[in-house]
Amino acid sequence: MARKKVSAESFETMMARLSEIAGLMESRDIDIERAMALYEEGYELIGKLRAVLDAAEEKVKLLGPDGKLVDMEAGEGGR
Repeated sequence: MARKKVSAESFETMMARLSEIAGLMESRDIDIERAMALYEEGYELIGKLRAVLDAAEEKVKLLGPDGKLVDMEAGEGGR
């Protein structure tokens, strides 16, 4: 159960950092080297966030109408 909480917190932390990066890049007070470093960091964060969302989507696909995990090895989950 604690693992889910850590996952959610790290997702929120990554989103906050991505938002911060976007704000910094929108300012015209940064040099090109800093902008490139922020872009690279943001790009990496987007990949990590996408992986978290993809994993969540797969888990949702495995949930049956009753909200319980469906045993995919037993077939289509009773569909």
